[in-house]
Amino acid sequence: MVNSTHKLLVANVEEALPQDDLLFSYYYGEKSAGMFARFLAELHPGDMLLVPWRLDSDFCAYMDRLIGLGSETAYVVDAGLTDSRLLVDAALANDHAMGVLRRYCSPEAWHIEAFMETPTVLRLAEALGLPLQGTNPSLIKSGLIDSLNDKLYFKHLAENAGIPVVPGHAAHNAIELNAELRNWGKRFHRIMLRKTKYAGGAGNLSGPARMLQAKIKDWYNSGTVMVEPFLNITEVSGSLVSISDSGTELLGCDRQIFENGGWCGFTAPFRTPGAEALYREFNIEAVYEGALKLAEIARERGARGLMNLDWAFVAGQHDKPVVLECNFRRNGFGYVVEFAKSYFGKRWNRQTLYCRESIPCGFPSFERLSMRLSEVKWRGEKVFIDAPNAERGLIITNPPRSGKTSLAIFGPDQHYISEVWRTVSPIIEGKL
Repeated sequence: MVNSTHKLLVANVEEALPQDDLLFSYYYGEKSAGMFARFLAELHPGDMLLVPWRLDSDFCAYMDRLIGLGSETAYVVDAGLTDSRLLVDAALANDHAMGVLRRYCSPEAWHIEAFMETPTVLRLAEALGLPLQGTNPSLIKSGLIDSLNDKLYFKHLAENAGIPVVPGHAAHNAIELNAELRNWGKRFHRIMLRKTKYAGGAGNLSGPARMLQAKIKDWYNSGTVMVEPFLNITEVSGSLVSISDSGTELLGCDRQIFENGGWCGFTAPFRTPGAEALYREFNIEAVYEGALKLAEIARERGARGLMNLDWAFVAGQHDKPVVLECNFRRNGFGYVVEFAKSYFGKRWNRQTLYCRESIPCGFPSFERLSMRLSEVKWRGEKVFIDAPNAERGLIITNPPRSGKTSLAIFGPDQHYISEVWRTVSPIIEGKL
């Protein structure tokens, strides 16, 4: 791994979605396009961020106040969009953006990090003459990171390591998919379909087999799909492991939050201080052990970076968590942890973390939202963090966009987190 002073962070979130899928454009607009501002939380003073369009200037100024990023023009470069919607394609075609990057990012002091390590990002690194921080470029080119993010590949890897996984079969075309639905429909009332190369739940579909057979014509067009029973899942945990040349480090395990069938955030640690008794029966220690075991396998194969694994606790089997998938890329848990490290320093891991994304928002702009939140108090204490050195409170992680916003709350225990969320959620929605 390289040892340089500053990073150019490439927010290539679109590469977690297969471009040849019929729903690529829809999910890019609905999911990916709302993520770019949150990467500001991963920057350190002197770093730069490459995004496809200009970010909200008030929000940039806010993040600068919190972690000292500097002038927006010095640390955010917007590359624009091309027909492919690939961020690297847009950057390479934008003479002004490339000129800015070449002027600021010297090979002696800079390296590239990316949302996801791909051959496309290597093209940008080569054009700028910058090293990539993470996995060896030859392994990225040969498909190692792509394979780890492939749900079927990773499922086989986990099985071979003796880690429990969800039973099921893979279908590689429409004929096989219909046949598998018929077979599994005879055994299970509800089925889960998972496209193997889709991020963020965008490639999942569940329901009775007959209903799925009616839907797959518009949902499936190519690729491999895993056909599995729909589990009675009680809790889902995400484990975050840092993999480097020197070894592996477990950064934490969260407890994920779902609403209306979709992921919308997390709380960490899994056994939140103040609510440990509620989760005592869940064998989170097995997640710790399994995460480190799988991370060591990935490390031996040459992967470097952040490895996030999703684990399910099934009703009646809380002692045996099953691993669902690997996300070898920067995810929600990772960026909140990175911000906590920057803002709270060495005491970051004493904080309880709470992240909520895609919250309905009744405010048209970050300026209006932040002004309202600055007035909010809980037991006489201001809760909105808008300057350095706060001990606890909430930050906005994504400014209002399309009627939604995101936040993170940091505090000592579950009681504080719950009370702050209960206080601010109706205000954010515009109900108070």
